[in-house]
Amino acid sequence: QIFMPKFTRIKNLTPWRKLALVTWKSPGDPSVYGQFDFDTTAALAYLEKINKTSQIKITLTHYFAKAMAITMARYPTLNALIKWGKIYQRDNIDIFLQVAIADESDDKKESLSGHKICGIDKKSLTEIALELTDGAGKIRAEQDPQFQKTFNIAKILPVWILKLLIPIQGFL
Repeated sequence: QIFMPKFTRIKNLTPWRKLALVTWKSPGDPSVYGQFDFDTTAALAYLEKINKTSQIKITLTHYFAKAMAITMARYPTLNALIKWGKIYQRDNIDIFLQVAIADESDDKKESLSGHKICGIDKKSLTEIALELTDGAGKIRAEQDPQFQKTFNIAKILPVWILKLLIPIQGFL
């Protein structure tokens, strides 16, 4: 199932948002914007309690993904995108979670991919854990069509062509 995100253009921007829109540029490289230290004592105790009766193991990954989704639902301006000098509010909350992929031929070599959970704010921790486990399993078993398509293209094309194609794909 292909999921096409929906966006609603934000109108009547505040002066601050207008200035931010014309001043800030999109990052060209992955960037870390902040770091937080959390005391996870209560979270770990909660997870230990619910994992006693859960049909699947729920981890801090699932817990913090759900926390981010709740935060984005409470503060929807966090979930927006800038295109062509305009701000667009995403109509739903989706979170992309990283998935490590071990290379069985070389135990020192790992690859990285991920799985997007759509509408995560409306899902329970169990639903999030089940969906991520299923998505990660498909990626690792090379049964995820989207990942395979992207991976196969990246495998055969030289870096200089990918450097041209990726921005075009992002634009489209």
